[in-house]
Amino acid sequence: MSLKLERAGLVLRFDEVIRFENAAGTRLRVLNGSVWITQEGDLNDYYLPASGTLTFERPGLALVHAQEPAELIVWRPVPRIPLAARVARGLARVSRVLAP
Repeated sequence: MSLKLERAGLVLRFDEVIRFENAAGTRLRVLNGSVWITQEGDLNDYYLPASGTLTFERPGLALVHAQEPAELIVWRPVPRIPLAARVARGLARVSRVLAP
């Protein structure tokens, strides 16, 4: 499944697995239940109980496996605009205001 959302709520049944492709930067918070997480290229696996949070740090595949029925929130941080671009936008606004 390919979702292009900034934030989504998910409900997983016991033993259900969901896949995240190119997950780097995606954050996951467990509201209820618990999950087991494996990331491609990471020697560690992660167990998250209710109220646990994890940010995927690696590109590639991440698997989230429900250890019991679980409710999750998944989101991607909004990319920050580089400082130079923000300064350029600000200068453009000022020049429009000051222009005769």
